[in-house]
Amino acid sequence: MLAGICEVKITPDFPALMAGFPEPKDRFAKGVHDDLYAHCFYLESRGEEYVFVTMDLLHFRKTRVAVMRAKIEALTGIPAEHCFISCTHTHSGPIASCNPFVLDDERTMLYPDYIESVENRAARAVRQAKNTAFPAKIGVGKGHCGAEQNVGGNRRDKNGPCDPAVWVLAIADTDGNPKGAIVRYSLHPTFLGADNMRITCDFPHYLYRTVKEKYPDMGVGFQNGTSGDQSPRHFRSGCTFEEAERVGCAIGREALRVLDTIEYTDDPVLKSWKAYVSPTMKDIPSYEDALASAKKAHADLDEARAQGKPAPFVRTLECTVIGTEFMLDYAKIGKETVYSQNGEHPFEIFLFGIDDIRIVGLPTETFVEYGLRVYDFSPFENTYVVTCANGHDRSYVCPAEAHEEGGYEALCSLLTPKTGEDILAAVKNLLEQSKEI
Repeated sequence: MLAGICEVKITPDFPALMAGFPEPKDRFAKGVHDDLYAHCFYLESRGEEYVFVTMDLLHFRKTRVAVMRAKIEALTGIPAEHCFISCTHTHSGPIASCNPFVLDDERTMLYPDYIESVENRAARAVRQAKNTAFPAKIGVGKGHCGAEQNVGGNRRDKNGPCDPAVWVLAIADTDGNPKGAIVRYSLHPTFLGADNMRITCDFPHYLYRTVKEKYPDMGVGFQNGTSGDQSPRHFRSGCTFEEAERVGCAIGREALRVLDTIEYTDDPVLKSWKAYVSPTMKDIPSYEDALASAKKAHADLDEARAQGKPAPFVRTLECTVIGTEFMLDYAKIGKETVYSQNGEHPFEIFLFGIDDIRIVGLPTETFVEYGLRVYDFSPFENTYVVTCANGHDRSYVCPAEAHEEGGYEALCSLLTPKTGEDILAAVKNLLEQSKEI
């Protein structure tokens, strides 16, 4: 087996409008706390070539993923369909998609030159990773970091379902020296809130730093799991860099512990499978109904603030307001127009195999319940889900219970619960197909 690793800086060199929070609308970056990177991991075994690219961005559109894949193939010969591209989902990076103040439309890319530069830098970094590939071994390990360290958790319900698993995909040289790792954890990088005006990866920055303190020359990337309802809301003491550091370091230390336990192979079978799911869209309410929901959400928030309710409770209501405002905007535009502009469909479901290891890539913000169900039904012990992968749909994939309860994610999502069930069915089918290797 051969492997190569290259990390390239993708920090914007201009005061970019920052992604992740709809308010304030003038959240332009006023500085850089830590640089953003595209982390590229090249793998070759038995004549099959693959690459993982994980970028410190909120998300990357499906159409631009296609462009990046084509550029990688043109520069390296790695088949476009063998490129697994994901985002860490930081909420303190630049907008890398369309203008947020207009309908989601490929023709309204806010920073097209920046997006093109990210694609080009990532493609060249993949070429560098391939050109500097070395005889290697690969393996996967699983750790744990959760409530016992006040890390991670469910933002809708403090005692709700969560996924504390720390997965580590590791690359070592033939002497067993770690050279690269992709750490996967299910948690929104929202330790820094909407008042932060500095570019940052959020907690993954400290995860990278922790691992590199022990292995300075090691390439380290981060993939987000099923974190649609996972955030630090109930588990942080404030929206500060100190809290991001506390959690990033905790996950990083666990990743280092897992690295010491991994069993490597130097001759793996690499293979991938894909399926496509056309989502089932829910009805957009009438303008009158959407307006009434928004007014009620505002009233509930005002009451909670007046009563001095705890900050996590107030934040949940603030997000509910955002969800109703999203739906009010959709109601103004109209169902036909909204649904005609979405270039993210159908969803690409990507399954990657390394011997008996399975990594699922989904392009959505998916509730943790779905990731936990994949654990349950997968015939492979080492299986995990990565989201914000190979495209990104703005809507959340929420279970029926969340739609019944309401709240931000369900209110702003355009997807029905059937979409989640269809995605799970596709994943299950791919996992069954993959038994052949």
